[in-house]
Amino acid sequence: MGVITDVLFDLDNTLYTPESGVMGRIKLLIHRWMAENLNLSEEEAETLRLAYLDRYGTTFRGLQLNYGIDPAEFLHFVHNPWVLEGLKSDPVLRQALLAVDAKRFIFTNSSRTHAERVIERLGLTGCFDDVIDIAMFDYVSKPAPIAYEVALHYVGVPAKQCLFAEDSVRNLVPAKQLGMYTLLVGQTIAPDGVADMAIPRLSAIAKVWPRFQQMAAQGDHYSGK
Repeated sequence: MGVITDVLFDLDNTLYTPESGVMGRIKLLIHRWMAENLNLSEEEAETLRLAYLDRYGTTFRGLQLNYGIDPAEFLHFVHNPWVLEGLKSDPVLRQALLAVDAKRFIFTNSSRTHAERVIERLGLTGCFDDVIDIAMFDYVSKPAPIAYEVALHYVGVPAKQCLFAEDSVRNLVPAKQLGMYTLLVGQTIAPDGVADMAIPRLSAIAKVWPRFQQMAAQGDHYSGK
């Protein structure tokens, strides 16, 4: 009989909703950094940002590969505490996370500092066993498979015992290919072959958690609504 023992949670636009504006402010700082450090016009910076996002999964990864940027310096700039303005404590989410009877980890393309700030702002201190941040997988962003392999090695359990909750369909694909259970956050329809289930916001995880454990007990993966 199988069981899910570990849950990996994406951070940005997963713990909080896109309506919070956090990622919008991070994108503004990415744009500013590119314009200032690469001597680009505003239009050129935006075009390049979008091109790298499409090609590599993150603009950050494109800048690494094509410009050899200092990853720690870049992340320090774009994860300015200002980006979290307006982010408030979420007691409903806290209760839902604590109802998930498993080890809980943040698995993010962001820095540990940014993740810890988000956790504190949302009132989620104590909800997670640790943060698996981008530095731990040598600044190679999701959806690169190596990031997931590092995360699995760190938690120390096979993929079939893990659930990954994420707002990006693209970032769920490698997790599914490795054999993890997958939960799409921010949607109501689970794409076939990518997400086992979908929920409109992360606070709904407590409702679907028993279904995931039932699936694991049966050794089953499926795409549903």
